[in-house]
Amino acid sequence: MVEGGTSGKYSPVIKLKHAHESFDYPTDTLLPGMKLVYDLLTRVSWSLLSWKSSQDPAPGVFSLAQEGELIIKNGSKIYWSGARELFNLSFSTDYYGSSYVTLADELKHRRVVLDVSGQLKLQSWTEGVQGWYTL
Repeated sequence: MVEGGTSGKYSPVIKLKHAHESFDYPTDTLLPGMKLVYDLLTRVSWSLLSWKSSQDPAPGVFSLAQEGELIIKNGSKIYWSGARELFNLSFSTDYYGSSYVTLADELKHRRVVLDVSGQLKLQSWTEGVQGWYTL
């Protein structure tokens, strides 16, 4: 406990070993700087998961993963696989053979969303309306 301010009251001090890194646990959205990784050694991939509905953020049935190419699955079945040139995404491979896809950092006010119907949407932040606009 640490004494806080002049009131003499104590407040708890929390020491964290590791801060939660939300980029390691993506939901339905890929932001600039985030990576969807396919780890070649463990065969594990980080993926986006659609929402259950537009009002319910519980995991839906669609997932987007990077397994050498972009793949959208409906449950365990491949719904779509496709082009590396989509939405200015960048594909790279690291020293250990793991591959990843990122949204270019220069697209600071953009995001890629996997919607409830399994569609990928590139969206841009619109300052005037303070909301996301699908391009």
